[in-house]
Amino acid sequence: MFDLFKRTNKTGGWLRDYPPYQAPHVGVGRTLSEAQASENLDYLLANKAQRLHYLAELVEQFDIDVMAGLDSNSPQGLVDALYHWADAHWSDVAGTDKTRNAWPKSTRDGDDLIYSVVTDTAIALGQLLVRHRPTYAWGLDLDASNVTMASYRRCVVQAPMKTCQHMAIADVEQMVAERVFNAGKPHWKWENQWLRALNDHLSGTHEGTAQT
Repeated sequence: MFDLFKRTNKTGGWLRDYPPYQAPHVGVGRTLSEAQASENLDYLLANKAQRLHYLAELVEQFDIDVMAGLDSNSPQGLVDALYHWADAHWSDVAGTDKTRNAWPKSTRDGDDLIYSVVTDTAIALGQLLVRHRPTYAWGLDLDASNVTMASYRRCVVQAPMKTCQHMAIADVEQMVAERVFNAGKPHWKWENQWLRALNDHLSGTHEGTAQT
């Protein structure tokens, strides 16, 4: 188990020495080539089990059992626990440029280590969606009509739409990162925005069909 309190830096004590998520390529998705985006996806798929292990070790100290939550018959328990943990503790992290423009360009280490936690939390939410709505799978948003979207050429969870040739896209990393950008905003406290977005996908709405 990594030593959470081994190293002194600007991050919150609970985050110290967290293993950084080291994707091969960083940057806004549309600035990456398709080959670079594919390498990022390959990295995620090869490392997602280990990343979930790191997240599980991290949040165990906050009485959150990631593995049990992933195996549960309902995603709500784990999503609620992670969401409220983020609300309580992510604002502790200092030194991070918590803006939408900085996040895609971050190497997710040093003072930006919180973005490794963002990615790993997104992997957990993505795995919940894949488990509870098997039409979804990890992939890349390669839809040219989404070139101006944050999801373009980034790792997402997606499913074929029933009414057209496009994909229903769950940009789980963007979803989780919004918790950093909107820290302290009332509507993010009143309602679990992660669970609401996840439930929209679980219902089949984005695919153009109702959940059976």
